[in-house]
Amino acid sequence: MFVQGGTLGLPEAFEDVFEEPAGGPRITAYRNYLIESLKIAGFNAAKATSMADASIAIDRALHAAKLPPVEANDPSKINNARTLAQLQTELPNLNLRKILGGLRFEEPDHLILMEPRYLPTLSKVLAERPIQDIRDYVKLRVILAYSPYLSSDFDKPLIGLNEGLVGVSVLPSQEERALDIIKGRFGQPVSRLYSDSFFPPETRRQAAEMVGLIKEAFQVRMPNRKWLSDATRSAATDKLNALSFWIGYPDEWVDYSSVEITPDLVSSLVSIARFDYERMRQKLGKPWVTEHFNNSHTLPIVVNAAYDPQINGFEVPVAIIQAPMFDAQSDPAVNFCRMGAVLGHEMTHGFDWTGKQFDKTGNMKNWWTPKDSAAFDALAGLLITQANEYEFLPGSRTATGAQQVGENMADLGGITLAHAALRKYLALHPEKDVVIDGQTQDQRCFLAWAQFWAWQGKDEALRSQVARDAHPPNAYRATAPLRHLDAFYKAFGIRPGDPMWLAPEKRVEAW
Repeated sequence: MFVQGGTLGLPEAFEDVFEEPAGGPRITAYRNYLIESLKIAGFNAAKATSMADASIAIDRALHAAKLPPVEANDPSKINNARTLAQLQTELPNLNLRKILGGLRFEEPDHLILMEPRYLPTLSKVLAERPIQDIRDYVKLRVILAYSPYLSSDFDKPLIGLNEGLVGVSVLPSQEERALDIIKGRFGQPVSRLYSDSFFPPETRRQAAEMVGLIKEAFQVRMPNRKWLSDATRSAATDKLNALSFWIGYPDEWVDYSSVEITPDLVSSLVSIARFDYERMRQKLGKPWVTEHFNNSHTLPIVVNAAYDPQINGFEVPVAIIQAPMFDAQSDPAVNFCRMGAVLGHEMTHGFDWTGKQFDKTGNMKNWWTPKDSAAFDALAGLLITQANEYEFLPGSRTATGAQQVGENMADLGGITLAHAALRKYLALHPEKDVVIDGQTQDQRCFLAWAQFWAWQGKDEALRSQVARDAHPPNAYRATAPLRHLDAFYKAFGIRPGDPMWLAPEKRVEAW
């Protein structure tokens, strides 16, 4: 059982707004959103203003107690075993046993505390804030949770908030939002329909074959990682060989047929939430069983893929195994350096800054010698420096290289393994090693990678991503990893002095 800091008034991706001083453009937009939403909910202007200000003050305090992104992405910082008695001393204001009883949870032997500074701060907030502020905070959170499903009057303040946060002043149509609700709440049933309609068995077989080719490229490279000692390289090889993967959709789907759906949208959403909660509760105290493709990030309808270090495996949903990511009609370079690079990216996560802290069975264990760890940190340091020097907007550098180093290393590993697998494939199928539109397969490989990261958005959205996200901006991902590959320089004849040139001593060849 895990204990973590609760969600705040804004999604985690925008929590840096709570670091903005009073009067700042984004915190002002959020404050106006709260006030206007509360007025629509029936509170007068004075009460709405006081509730909004109290809510922001509480969220500022709780946000400050959360781990910053770099620490939150470090497993050693978020795996803190505690007994219930130990947690109770950090939060004496609440009866934790009574809370667990109300949730129908049995008292566990221990819990994993993911936010080690959060509970004392929450305790201080509960002790020092007037009880009415706490009640108002809870009321506001309930209103915000259900406002998207109530009157369309709530759209106007939401538009103002979106404009302040991401620079977008238009909401999706009601039809689009209705579809999003269905996909979000009935992800598996919708995914089953989607998979049956758009994912024939042959495509699944081809995707699995590509995984095998990328993994083989990794296995071929592993013995040549000279910066590793024999012992650590052997353990890394064992972990790679044990790596598992799942393609497309689960073998067993979750059955939602018992959920009662009525014309009342809110009542139906409550029924779904109750069903999901009960499914989760029934798992407590039983051997862990991994439910594949039942996470919001890896539902078959989601364009994504994800590695889980605790099972040393990754999932590749149906939606990403579609054109233009993967198309049986495309030439090998496009498929390998888009879809194949995603697969290599996920494999590399098993050996990035986070993945290297877990062994082949998914246990958090240090299987590195101190010398190897230092060598790894030196390679990662070059990626951190490279990212810190990037201007994501004119005059604005990220300075978040450490926050993004895991994704940057996975991107580098992904395109490296994809290109290696492509060359192996073309060696076996020389008839497909052809020039298309004046471009060689190597050139098309790297162009396909760069095109994959095409993105359009406002400066406001980009600033929030850089502040909180472990993923670097797409424009950076399109080019930064390529500057480390000798094959990229050869493909385009890049020489010293060219904009894409990176001095050899700054290039990284980790995995």
